[in-house]
Amino acid sequence: MNNKLLRKYIKEALGREIMYSPERLSVDGQASSNLKNMYLGIKNPEILQRELTNVKQVLKLPKDVGFNNSDTDRVKYIEFVIKDLAKNVGPNTFIRFEDQWDSSIIPPLAVSPIVKWETPHGIYGYPLEEKNLESLILKGKPTRAAYATQFDFFHVYKINSPKAVTTFIDDFESKAVNTKYSSKENVIKDIAECIRLTASLLKTKSKPIIASESDINNFEKALNSTFTSVEYFFTTMFMYNDFHLESGNTTQTIIAKYKTEIAEKAFEIYSKKNPKKVSKKLTVQFYYLKLVKSLIEQIANTVSLTNKSKRGQYYSLLLKSIGIDAIIDKGTKTIHHNEPRQSVSTDFSGKNIEVIGTYKNVFANLTSSEKESLYNFLVEFISNPSKNIKWNWNQKQSRYADEVNYETLSLDEYKALRKIILKKEQFSDAFSACIDYSYDGVKILNYEIEHPNSFFKHKNSVIVEDAINAVANMKNCPTEFFEKIINLVNNKEYAINAFVLHKNIPRKYVKAKLSEVIKDKRTDHYVTRLLKNPQVNSDDIQGILELPNNAFKDWILNHVWENKNITSKQLELIYTQSKGENLSILRNQNYPIESLMEKFFYLIDTEEVGEAFQLLRYIVKNNNIEKSHLQELVDFVTKRYGNNTITNFVKGNALIHLALCKHFDQNMADQIGVSKKQILDRAESLTLFDAWDDKNGVDFLKKNPQISKLK
Repeated sequence: MNNKLLRKYIKEALGREIMYSPERLSVDGQASSNLKNMYLGIKNPEILQRELTNVKQVLKLPKDVGFNNSDTDRVKYIEFVIKDLAKNVGPNTFIRFEDQWDSSIIPPLAVSPIVKWETPHGIYGYPLEEKNLESLILKGKPTRAAYATQFDFFHVYKINSPKAVTTFIDDFESKAVNTKYSSKENVIKDIAECIRLTASLLKTKSKPIIASESDINNFEKALNSTFTSVEYFFTTMFMYNDFHLESGNTTQTIIAKYKTEIAEKAFEIYSKKNPKKVSKKLTVQFYYLKLVKSLIEQIANTVSLTNKSKRGQYYSLLLKSIGIDAIIDKGTKTIHHNEPRQSVSTDFSGKNIEVIGTYKNVFANLTSSEKESLYNFLVEFISNPSKNIKWNWNQKQSRYADEVNYETLSLDEYKALRKIILKKEQFSDAFSACIDYSYDGVKILNYEIEHPNSFFKHKNSVIVEDAINAVANMKNCPTEFFEKIINLVNNKEYAINAFVLHKNIPRKYVKAKLSEVIKDKRTDHYVTRLLKNPQVNSDDIQGILELPNNAFKDWILNHVWENKNITSKQLELIYTQSKGENLSILRNQNYPIESLMEKFFYLIDTEEVGEAFQLLRYIVKNNNIEKSHLQELVDFVTKRYGNNTITNFVKGNALIHLALCKHFDQNMADQIGVSKKQILDRAESLTLFDAWDDKNGVDFLKKNPQISKLK
C-alpha cells in the first residue's frame, strides 16, 4: 500500500493521535532540546505528540492572590483550591501532578513528548474522589502512591468517554470490568485487528518479498509449533512480516493474511498458561480484558524492539484501534502493578478530557497543624447546606489492598494467613508481597520451600508458576533457594527460564541459557533482560563480540552495552561498530572517559551545545572520571564562553550534574562564576527528580556534602 494512503487511512480510522515515525516521537528516550520554542510556536519536527494534545489550559487563581503573596494570601489560595476541588470530586475526576520545566511557562495538560515508559503512552492521573481529596489534604498525596506528588503544579480533569474501560473490585474481592469481552470470539477479532495493524507499523525492507511455497510452508510450520511464551511466539511470527502474498494486482503481508490464525494461537498460549478460574459475568470479562491487554503489550513490545524505540506509543495506538481510549483502574493493578488506582487516557487529541483547572500544588509541604486546620475547613465547607455539595463519607476501600500490612507481616502471621492467600484470585500478588515486602520474607520463603504441601508442589500448575514468578521478582532471594526450588518443581524448564533473569541465581544456569538464546538467535525482550544480568560477565560478552557478523550480532550488540560487567574496551568497540549511531552506549558508566571528553569537545566545536550538555551528565557520572578530566572540561568551556559560561551551564540541569560530581570544588565554581545559592535555586526551579530521585530530589541537594561545602 502507498505510504500516503496508509497514513491517511490510519489517521481517519484512529484520529489525530496517530503515531509518527519512532525517530520523530523520541530520540534515545529524550525530548528534543528546545521544548520552549515549540510552545512559543516554533515547530520542532522531532516532537509531535504533545502538539497533538488539544486541551485548553484553565489556570485557576483567585483574582486577588498571586503565587508569592503574604501568608494570609497563601491561605486564601489554599482554601480556594480546596473549595474548587470539593465541588468537582467524583468517580471520573482525576489529578495529574506536573513539573515546571521552564519558569516562564505553566506546564500544560498534555501527552509527554518523551516516550519514556513501557506502559501505554498517554495522560496519567490519580483518582480524585472524596477520600482522595481528604488524603491529599492530610497526607499530601491522593492515594498511597507518591510518584510526582512533590511537583509544583497539578491538573484536575474528568474523563468523559464512552470508550473508557473501568476496572474495579467486585464484592470487595474479585477483579471485575464491564466491557464487550463476553466471548472468545470478540477477543480473537480485536487481537487479529491489532496483528493486521502491526504488520503496517513494523519497519520493513524497501521492496516486499513475494513468499514462495517453501516460505509459506515454513511460516505455517512455525505457526503450528509449540510455544510456552507469547512474547517468543509474536517475535517468531513477525519475523515473516517482509513476506507478501499476491492477490490479483496487489499484495498483502503473510501476517495480515493469517491474522486470525495468529490471534487464535496467541489466545491458546496465554489461556493455557493463565487458565480462566472465574465464572461471574463481570469477572470473566475482566479475564478477557487482561488477556487482550497482555497480548497487545507483547505485540507492542515486538514492534518496539524491531523499530528500536519504546513500546508505549504502539501500546496506546493498538488499544485505540480496538476502541479503548482510556482505562480507569479502581484497585485492580490493570495499568501498573505498583499503582492499583490510576487512569490513563490514550486519546492524544484530548477530546475525552474535560478540564477543571491547573493549580499550584499547595499540598506538598504543609505542616501538621496546617493539615488539620485545612481538613477542618473542608469539613465545614462541605457540611454547609447552602453549598449543596453531596459528599460520600462511607466510601469503602477494597480489602484487596488494605487487609494485610505486608511490611510488618511475621512468619507466624504468614502461617495463619497461608490458606487464605492460596484461595485468593490474586494469589500471585499476595504471595509476592509476603516474601518481598515482609521483614520476615526470607524466613517465609524458606518455610514455604520446606512445607510438605508447598506451593511449589501444588497440583495446580498455575499456582506453581505464580509462586515461581514471585520468587523471580524477589529483590534479595538467597542464591541457595533457586537450586532448591528448581529441584522441587516438576516444570524445571519454566523455573529456570524465570530464575535466570535474577542476579542471585547460580551462574551455571545463566551461562547455559545465554548459550541457548545465541544458538537460537533469539531477539526478544527476554534476551535483553538476560543480557543485563550481572552473572553475564565480560568473557561472555567477548564471546558475543567474536560471533560472525550478521543481523543477530548487530541486534545483540545493540543491547549488551547495559551489562555492568562490560569493559571499557568492549564498549568502545561496540560504539565504533555501530558507526556512532548507538548513542545509548555512552550512558554506560564504564565507557572510556577520554572518548567521552573528545565527543564533548567536538560537539562544542561544532556548536551542538545542547547535545554537548546532554553528554555532560554521562561524563560526570562516569566511573573513570578523575579531577583532571573535570578540570579540563571546565577550562575548555570557560575559555570558549568567557562571561557567558554560566548561561550555558544553566541550560537544562547540566549545572546540577556538574555540581554533584565528586571532583567539583570551590575553585571550579569560582571559575564558572556560580554560587551554592544559584545551584540550589536552579534545582528548586526545576524540582529535579533525575538520577538522584531516590534521595528526595532537591532535599538531597540541600544536604549533599558536595554542595554544602560550596560558598
